[in-house]
Amino acid sequence: MLRAIQNRRTIRKLKAQSSLTVQEIKEILSTVVDYAPTAFHSQSSRVVLLMNEHHRTFWNMTEEMMKQVLTPEKFSLSQKKIKGYASGFGTLLFFDDEKVTEKVKNQKDPRFEQQFVTWADQSSAMMQFAIWTIFSEKGLGASIQHFNPHIDHACREKWGLPAEWRLIAQMPFGDIDEEPIQKETLPTDQKLKILE
Repeated sequence: MLRAIQNRRTIRKLKAQSSLTVQEIKEILSTVVDYAPTAFHSQSSRVVLLMNEHHRTFWNMTEEMMKQVLTPEKFSLSQKKIKGYASGFGTLLFFDDEKVTEKVKNQKDPRFEQQFVTWADQSSAMMQFAIWTIFSEKGLGASIQHFNPHIDHACREKWGLPAEWRLIAQMPFGDIDEEPIQKETLPTDQKLKILE
C-alpha cells in the first residue's frame, strides 16, 4: 500500500486507451463508492463516469467555458492542459449531494453546522484519493482538476444531473502518454510532528 501511495502521480497527458477493461473500472468505482468513509455515514458523495462521446463533450464544454472566463494568455496555457485531459480514456466527475449533506446537518448538533460542507469535501477527497491510487497501481494515469464552478451548470444541464449536486473535482484518466515531472517535496519533519 505504501508503494502505491508513493507511485501515484499527476499525469496530465493521457492516451485514449486503458490497460483496464471498462468492467474492471466499474468494479473499482463501485467498491470505492460503497466503502469510502463519509462523515456521519452521510454517503453524500456522488461520482459520474464519462466515457466515449460524453468524455469528449465534457472537455469541449470545459475548453469553451475557460475561453470565456480567462485572458487569452491564461487560456492558451489552460487549453494545452485541457487537450491532454481530453485525449484520455474517460473522466470522473465528483459531486456532493447537498440535499443529503443539508439533511444530515439538520439532524446533528447545531454547534457543528458550519463544518458539514468541509466534511463533505473531505469525504469526496478520500474517495478521489482511493480511486486515483488504485488506478495508478493498475497502470492508469490520472489527475485531479478543478474547473468548477465555471462548468457546474453546463454539466448538470447536459447530463440531467440534480440541481443539488455540487461539483467538487474532475479526474481525467487513461493510459499514460507522458511521464510525470519529478517534484521536490518538503522535508518530512516540516510536515509531520511526532510527540512521544
